[in-house]
Amino acid sequence: MKILKCIVFFPLFGLTFFFISYFFGLPNIAFAETKQPGFGTTTGIIPKLPKTANDPILQNGHVYPNWGPPCQRYTYSTVYQDKEGRAPEYMKIYFNGKMINMTKTNPNDSDYKKGVQYEYKFVPNKLGSNFYYFEASNGKGKTRDAIIDSPDNGPVLFESAFDKNEIALIDSSSGKAVCGNNLCEPGLGETKQNCPKDCSGGN
Repeated sequence: MKILKCIVFFPLFGLTFFFISYFFGLPNIAFAETKQPGFGTTTGIIPKLPKTANDPILQNGHVYPNWGPPCQRYTYSTVYQDKEGRAPEYMKIYFNGKMINMTKTNPNDSDYKKGVQYEYKFVPNKLGSNFYYFEASNGKGKTRDAIIDSPDNGPVLFESAFDKNEIALIDSSSGKAVCGNNLCEPGLGETKQNCPKDCSGGN
């Protein structure tokens, strides 16, 4: 799927401001709304865990940052609590079909009544969806977070980071870059020859 990475329209005196990518490309994007094949259907819904009086609690499950490019580290975390202060028998993340052990954010934190944060760190090397939820057991009961019927999806991955963008000023009537706005826009046809005021750096 192709989509313009960051585009906002502000009509002003016949001009349109476009936020476009540095290379004026149309980058790929992996949407968080995408559902994992097989989930969200009558045959793909993950069975719910039976509830007991001994279930621990998982809360604030999320991924941070929740959007960005590949080849950047993303941290999945949740907070484990147990009303009796019991340590987890296991604390795992379901990640793209696999159950993976999570580790404490603070190895010295053992106040399970108050809540202990666990995390899993991941560096994607390509665009794509990543499906996850959290599951814990205290040996007597189990619980999950970041799931209702199907796993959450995140982060939203973009082809490149937003800090690679630039602002281009376009004349809405001609569709051409505006010469004289102190922005050299070679991707829109500006050169040192036809727009020396903007491209004085030798473009």
